[in-house]
Amino acid sequence: EIEVDLAVDKNDRIARLRHIIDVRLSELDDVAGAFADAVTLLQLAPERDEIRQLLDELAARHSAREQQAALLVSVAEHFAGAPLRVVLLREAADIACTELIQPERAIQLYADVLNSAGDDRDNACLAAHRLDQLLAQANLPSQRCDVLEQLADLERDPAIRRQALGEAAIVALDELNDPERAVKCWRKRLADDADDSAARDGLVIALERTSQY
Repeated sequence: EIEVDLAVDKNDRIARLRHIIDVRLSELDDVAGAFADAVTLLQLAPERDEIRQLLDELAARHSAREQQAALLVSVAEHFAGAPLRVVLLREAADIACTELIQPERAIQLYADVLNSAGDDRDNACLAAHRLDQLLAQANLPSQRCDVLEQLADLERDPAIRRQALGEAAIVALDELNDPERAVKCWRKRLADDADDSAARDGLVIALERTSQY
């Protein structure tokens, strides 16, 4: 560790830590120590993809997914309003969802990503897709309908936008008993494609429920 203390700047410190990690893994078989040094690396340069990837690999080997997710969230809070915060929270959400199998935590993190993504459309879309699945599994139709409408606004792919609006309309009508909301969703689909027969049929059913004929 003395070698790290002699670093002259950030890049030098990173290089020295990387070297120590290599030694721990190749010569000492010290995965725990390597993970601890990777934690320091992430705190030093969280913007570097390769450092987050190294941390991810070591967290898997050291069974330290919980620590990894908590670290990403903690570091993210130092970048309020910055694009990096969204990236770090999305990676933490992925870990909560797929590695820790903590759906409630994943929902909270993905919702934070979706609501704070700003111009980061890719991460917003990814978060919305994951939220749609998680909220459906958790039987939370009101939140799911909100997310589906947001997803429709975000998606560039017309087919996915059409599907999201259709799902939102069905959830609104069948699970929320909100025919007016369903009408709005079907009308958005028809605005995109006036020949959308499924949207026309859905609109008729929703209008019947609103007594707007």
